[in-house]
Amino acid sequence: MNAVAAASPEWPYGSVVVRAVTPIGVGYGLSGSVYRVEADAQHGLISFVLKREGAEAAERALEFHRLVGPSVEGAIPTLLGGAVDEEGGIGVLLLEDVAPAVQGDALVPCTDAEALAAVRTLAHVHAVRPEADAGPRWRPRVLSPDEWAARLDAAVRRFPWVAAHELGDVPMRARRGVAALDAGPEAWIHGDVHLDNVLFRPDGRAVLLDWSAPVVGPSAVDLARLLTEGVNAGARGELAGALVAAYADELAARGVTLDRDALGKELAAALVLLVQTAIAWAGREEAREPVERIRALQENLLRSALSWASKRA
Repeated sequence: MNAVAAASPEWPYGSVVVRAVTPIGVGYGLSGSVYRVEADAQHGLISFVLKREGAEAAERALEFHRLVGPSVEGAIPTLLGGAVDEEGGIGVLLLEDVAPAVQGDALVPCTDAEALAAVRTLAHVHAVRPEADAGPRWRPRVLSPDEWAARLDAAVRRFPWVAAHELGDVPMRARRGVAALDAGPEAWIHGDVHLDNVLFRPDGRAVLLDWSAPVVGPSAVDLARLLTEGVNAGARGELAGALVAAYADELAARGVTLDRDALGKELAAALVLLVQTAIAWAGREEAREPVERIRALQENLLRSALSWASKRA
């Protein structure tokens, strides 16, 4: 750990003596393995987060934190250091311990105030416009009609109520949605913004975690995922408009002008892709006998995405 810290220009503490290492985030949708580390430093006891994951994910996370982090202070954990062992295929990130804070849960819809805080934080990140050559780029996959039919059939067997929805045209609508989203403005996007990846501070602010696969792409993809999984806009229609307005207002406050009518169309297109994602996940071969939490997450995403997508069609 000290070798990683010493090689990191961000590390502020010098050499430390580790006193305790505790796993955190177990059972949530976080990538890699995450630990809270307590250590003695020159000026006293410190606490930080150590995250171990694959080399590619760690390298992308380090690049994102170093490139975007200084512009979004408070919206994501502060990077304290990191290193990648390409030969060994692993990487380590040293991050701010965002404490005290409460981790969100995609199966426990957050309060209205927490939902507003989360979309404002997302807008804070999206307000950082990427350079023209920044990457990697968003590359969604649209299922072929045969793949879609197979996944939909499997999803209906596991969740029979899905059969009540008219979903045969989703591949065609998804292809149109990708084209519409590609034509819109780009931002740094997370790609997996659900409530498991959000921490809520006591002062009401939200922090977005787990930047292991950031890409440059349409911001509506992130917004649709956050509003659907955990916030459950499909079941909280009265809140959806306020959340979208808060997102747009936060962007405006940070100097990004947004066409709200265009955002509505982009959000509808992103929701079609999210329906595809939800059905594909529920119908995966290896997911026939999922653990209880995975099955609950699949059903929650299906119900919310299908409900909200039908309202915005």
